[in-house]
Amino acid sequence: LYLSERVNNDLNIDLTDSSPILAMPNQALALSLLNSTTTGAAITMIQEARLLRKEIEMLEESLLSSRSRSEEKEMVRIDRLLDELLVLYTSDDNQTQILHDVDQVFERLKEGRYSPAEVTKIFRRICDISPQTRSNCSPLMTLLVEGVGKMDSLDIESNPNKRWTQKLENRFRKKLFQLEYGLDVEEVDDEQSRGNG
Repeated sequence: LYLSERVNNDLNIDLTDSSPILAMPNQALALSLLNSTTTGAAITMIQEARLLRKEIEMLEESLLSSRSRSEEKEMVRIDRLLDELLVLYTSDDNQTQILHDVDQVFERLKEGRYSPAEVTKIFRRICDISPQTRSNCSPLMTLLVEGVGKMDSLDIESNPNKRWTQKLENRFRKKLFQLEYGLDVEEVDDEQSRGNG
């Protein structure tokens, strides 16, 4: 018993420790094994983190690409709606356009079942194409706002376009007024752009 205690004291081994590594009689070997295991685990974790980061980057790129394609498709759709609603004729070189008149736009809004969301997107698209203000509207914008005003004047009961559930003219004119003076404005009420588009 005395010899056993002396050996334990000389090697500084705690026999009460349940760790198999620390219970080894050779401390240098134990520390070497511990360091080797820790380093290996750290390297493995770094490699796994790099793989995970790469997967995340690939997923982000895929999402951005998908979002970009979706936005392009939506822009094409809104451009088509804009042309159908406002433009009677466009020359092959896109230099000449003949527009519908207000009554024709009104009839198209009424019979074509345009939704407030779609018309709001057309409004924003015209703003993207060229700067718009209350006193400096393009013919397209003027035509749109006046046609929308005639739609707003219809009673809901007498309007065959049952999708037209909101008043847009005042919102559009307010937005143009705000653009006139460069006010800090919110987007034209987004409520009408939710739901069916």
